[in-house]
Amino acid sequence: MNIKIKIVIVLSLLLSISSVLYITHKNITVQEQTQESTNLKTIDIYYLPTCTYCHKAMDFLDGEEMSTMMGGTVKVNKIDISSLSGSKLFKQNLASRDIKAKGVPTIIIGDEVMVGFDDKDFTREECRKKIKKFIDSEK
Repeated sequence: MNIKIKIVIVLSLLLSISSVLYITHKNITVQEQTQESTNLKTIDIYYLPTCTYCHKAMDFLDGEEMSTMMGGTVKVNKIDISSLSGSKLFKQNLASRDIKAKGVPTIIIGDEVMVGFDDKDFTREECRKKIKKFIDSEK
């Protein structure tokens, strides 16, 4: 057998093995994430990358105060609605809740929905109260 053919066969086998290992690793990672996420409550924030109010809301939810309040029991899902899948999910979620407003950021905290976010203490306090109520429910 020619040396070039042997090299091609060995490289093909290595490529096949690495593909199988990668797929196996990805499946295990997805299963681990699914198991972790089933123990957590989730807050969904729908946003646009160009929206400054969306970034303020995400910064607020990612901030130290909220992290302390959530205590590792709540996961914040950030869904970019500029992507096709994010836009589709956004529309489905709004339709299922009979929400007519389509502004961003839209924050879904359990059964509560907040559309919009600003720097005013009122908005932040409203968000805190909804998150606290959400965390305290079903304890």
